[in-house]
Amino acid sequence: PYPGGTEISELAEQGTRSAINFPRPMMRDDNYDFSFAGLKTSGRTWIEARDKKISLKEKRDVCASYQAAVVDVLISKLTRAAKQYKPKTILLGGGVAANDELRRALEKAVAEMPGITLVIPQKKYTTDNAAMIGAAAYYTGTKFKSSWRSLVANPSFEIQ
Repeated sequence: PYPGGTEISELAEQGTRSAINFPRPMMRDDNYDFSFAGLKTSGRTWIEARDKKISLKEKRDVCASYQAAVVDVLISKLTRAAKQYKPKTILLGGGVAANDELRRALEKAVAEMPGITLVIPQKKYTTDNAAMIGAAAYYTGTKFKSSWRSLVANPSFEIQ
């Protein structure tokens, strides 16, 4: 189902993360940007090539391999950013913070970074970004003089 994060995570627990060699988009780029569009296409292509005849083992393996690609990119970017900016605290937030593989990988990575505190909320507080987006919209919206009804949606809007 969409979004599939929870189901992917659950199936991945029983799969082999190295079963399918999915790409790690932008992992080696000299920036902190990431995009998983190419990975999504790769995953969809892998599934479509099987003409919907996928065993439970294959589902588990594709989910574990796909999840591993995402986690590898995020941890790689975070590790590089931590080395450059030397934060005192790293906070995992948003819906993705419910993902067990990401939580474990982040705990392992930060354990190798002396002096950095890792904060991961309890899972019950990591289910959706809606509250954070709502709060950001409220504070951003208070800067406007006109009615909220006159605002136009802008998915590229930067929160400052």
